[in-house]
Amino acid sequence: MQITAFLPIFVSAGLLLLGHGLFGILVPLRAQIEGFSPTAIGAIATGFAFGFTAGCFYIPHIVRKVGHIRAFGALSAILACSTLLSALYVEPIFWFLVRAITGMCIAGTYMIMESWLNERTTNANRGSVFSIYMIITQGALLAGQFILAVDDPATATLFIIGAMAFSLSLLPTALTGVQSPAPLSKVSIDIRKLYANSQIAVVGSFLAGIIGGAWASFAPVFGQQVGFSNTNIATMMGLAMVGGIVFQYPIGRLSDLIDRRLVMIGCGIVGTIFGSLLYASAQSVGENTTLFFIFIFLFGSVLYTIYSLFVAHANDYTEASEFVATSSGLLVVYGIGTMVGPLATAFLLENIGAGGMFAVTSVGHIGIAIFAAYRLMVRVKPDDFEPTDFQTIGVARTNTPQTYEFDPRSDEE
Repeated sequence: MQITAFLPIFVSAGLLLLGHGLFGILVPLRAQIEGFSPTAIGAIATGFAFGFTAGCFYIPHIVRKVGHIRAFGALSAILACSTLLSALYVEPIFWFLVRAITGMCIAGTYMIMESWLNERTTNANRGSVFSIYMIITQGALLAGQFILAVDDPATATLFIIGAMAFSLSLLPTALTGVQSPAPLSKVSIDIRKLYANSQIAVVGSFLAGIIGGAWASFAPVFGQQVGFSNTNIATMMGLAMVGGIVFQYPIGRLSDLIDRRLVMIGCGIVGTIFGSLLYASAQSVGENTTLFFIFIFLFGSVLYTIYSLFVAHANDYTEASEFVATSSGLLVVYGIGTMVGPLATAFLLENIGAGGMFAVTSVGHIGIAIFAAYRLMVRVKPDDFEPTDFQTIGVARTNTPQTYEFDPRSDEE
């Protein structure tokens, strides 16, 4: 496999995710510094989730009209401008609109890169290219969060750095001589069919979206409220992601060997336990930061892995030809959950304090465990059941329908 053939897209993906990782943690922190209410911060996060989900439907039409290279360049330029505008005009309603636009552009750029990679791979090398792409995107997202330690989020410096990363991401694809791939496919979603196919996948994806939306939107705010430095906030966010990266394969492999719903129950219980421990230690985190970070790492072990279980379970009961449609539909359900999570967290933050975020994640995780246990009792696996192979799909908030077309499991059709 010639890695150099994919290098321009890998570099673009790395720079884009670097900016996205920074901007994602910077916005709630700056909002907290500016005195935005929890409701306003939650609404801003919901704006991003709405834009990202809408982008999965709308961006393919733009790409069909102007092509991949022009669309990617335009979306990257808009991302850079929206980042700078956020530093120039700090106001909740304006930030809601900017984050909605940002979400749509992020979804669009992901879709373009992934469709490009998918077009240039074969069944023989898709798994390797997909794995490298996932390592680059998750690594860049993680690295972007640690840029927070470079300067004070109350200044414009970090916004400028983020804008630079978004701007530079368009250069590798703009300067490549490779022909653009085929048009992006449309998102296909039939909630009723998805629910009939796998109730736990639909309900679980929605709850996972609530959990993920709550964490991504308010974890930086929580860190600031308990007195963490910028470095500690980035470390907290990073450790959760590292926990997900470390445990995703073992959890996924276990789910290939036993009923996935048993693994869902276990993950739900683990998430509830460590979410509750983190909630209980919220007011005394400064007394034992090391123990708190250990809890965060273990909390991340299920935070970033459980959604992949729902995708795998749904596809266990789906024809191979329906893999992309099923996975894309669940992604939209997850996206709806990420709109609800920040608003629910905002409500609890205003009523019970900084630990409200972990209360939301704990309720979400115990909901997953209970519903998975219920489905385990009412739906028995057929004797001839053969599960599909579990595949790591990275951070759910960075997935698009094109991610699933690029996923090696789509070869099975």
